Amino acid sequence: MLDFYRFLFIALLVALVVTKIILNSINLRHMRKNLRSIPGEFREKINENDMARMLDYTSAKTRVENIQFAVFTGVLILLIFSNSLNLIIAKSGYFPGYVLKGLTFFFLLGAIFWIISIPFDIFVTFHIEQVFGFNRQTFSSWIKDLFKSLLIACILGGILISLILAIVEKSGPYWWLYSWTLFFVFSIVLTWLYPVIIAPLFNKFTPLDSDDLLNKIKAIGEKSGIEVKGIFKMDAGRRSSHTNAYFTGLGKSKRIVLFDTLLENMEDEEIASVVAHEAGHWKRKHFLKSLILSGAYSFAWFFVAGLLMDNSFFYKIFFVSQEFPAAGLFLMGIIWEPVNFFLNPLLLAYSRKNEREADDAVLELTSDTEPFKKALVKLTAENLSNLNPHPVYVIFNYSHPPVTERIRRIVK
Repeated sequence: MLDFYRFLFIALLVALVVTKIILNSINLRHMRKNLRSIPGEFREKINENDMARMLDYTSAKTRVENIQFAVFTGVLILLIFSNSLNLIIAKSGYFPGYVLKGLTFFFLLGAIFWIISIPFDIFVTFHIEQVFGFNRQTFSSWIKDLFKSLLIACILGGILISLILAIVEKSGPYWWLYSWTLFFVFSIVLTWLYPVIIAPLFNKFTPLDSDDLLNKIKAIGEKSGIEVKGIFKMDAGRRSSHTNAYFTGLGKSKRIVLFDTLLENMEDEEIASVVAHEAGHWKRKHFLKSLILSGAYSFAWFFVAGLLMDNSFFYKIFFVSQEFPAAGLFLMGIIWEPVNFFLNPLLLAYSRKNEREADDAVLELTSDTEPFKKALVKLTAENLSNLNPHPVYVIFNYSHPPVTERIRRIVK
């Protein structure tokens, strides 16, 4: 029976890798097939050379993505079936205390995958992004960002994991319920803290100083019922020429963030229409609904973890010789991947529905969709986004509807 479950586990992981590669291949083939098919909405901004660059950019990033996913999966299988997890547990045992042992286990495992990820990040940033004219980051600034991210992950992850492990140790059979409550509250607090504490560690945020644009954005805020207290320009251009804008935060930390690259390349009406789309999410309470959905999703994760982690058979499947809760949490994350693969299309479908509703809000808040159409065209052209994604690939990967579909829908 153990061998059957082990075979099933490997088969599922391999199937996930193969399926991901097949979906990526189908998408690239679809792009090549439609290389000369420039949608009418883009013909003034995009030519066949641009379409070729989009294909090359997507192909380059897809190849790295395929290799990285396969390498990570291979290392994961090797760690489990080479008895390495027991070795890491033994090394963790040198430290005193239940929580500290668990933290050491996660630190050692995290270090392995962090080190493996570094060459891929370097290649994407300093080769692919460089070749296609997006990267503006120096290697020294990249190193600083790398270690800042590591430090923040260690601090925040260390706090969360320590508290969960303490709950597992002290709370008995209902540890999973208390842990889920902690996780849910922690996520909300992090959403509130991110724009005012974490994001400024990486970028400089300055209040928007264009009176005309400020007035347009404030008018949108009034129409959508959002009290806009913070409208900021972010110095994204010192790292990349990619453009974007977003709403972030919660309560008093709520703010609108505009990339400086967006401000440089768009007219005020176009920027205002992008903000109107983001405001549409708040107007339709998408944040609250998504928070409830993510809470339900994480509740299911912790519920299943509660069923499995007290079962010695669960550990034996993965060659773990003792019921070590930190290892149980790690293994629970692994076996959840197939579940996530099948649930993700449903979550993405819900996200695309929300994006359509936010697009609809643009007309309500600005009375004109033409600037938003122009903004989408510019965003697509400047970011070398795929104009012709395969429909099946969209189902498994797109949180937004394809841009051509969005434009045709809002101009009806």
